[in-house]
Amino acid sequence: MEINGILEVIVGAVASLGGLSLIKFLFFMRPERRKAAAEAELKELEADEKELGVMRGLIESLQQRIEQQDKKISELNARIDTLYVEKHELEKRNNDLVREANELRLQLMEAQHNVCVRPDDECLKRMPPRDYCRLVKLAKGGYDKYHAPEAQGDGDAAESSNNEN
Repeated sequence: MEINGILEVIVGAVASLGGLSLIKFLFFMRPERRKAAAEAELKELEADEKELGVMRGLIESLQQRIEQQDKKISELNARIDTLYVEKHELEKRNNDLVREANELRLQLMEAQHNVCVRPDDECLKRMPPRDYCRLVKLAKGGYDKYHAPEAQGDGDAAESSNNEN
């Protein structure tokens, strides 16, 4: 009886633990684990794919923003280039105007230096103040462009008076 008693205890224990389910569990434990692991992995993959889709959308939106910013930057660079060209043209024009103003100032100073201070009736005999060496030439008998017509006229008169004598 002892074997029958042991069998009864085993059958009673199996029946109390769920009977057929316990037997399935004991014999099919490994395949169930693999099945559960596969389902868990599948759920993780689905979650990863969902996250990947969100990331792809984010990447696309960021790429669009980058393209828009690149477009704005290229437009700004083009505008900056035109501003630099315009700036250099204005600087060149300013330099030309400064050069022209300085040349006019120099001409004005030269003109002021050559102002005639003699009375109106002696204006034809005028000599600029800087032509001091011409006085020496005149004293030695050399004639310059200011006194050439008078000197020739005086010389002709002198010759005619010499010829008359």
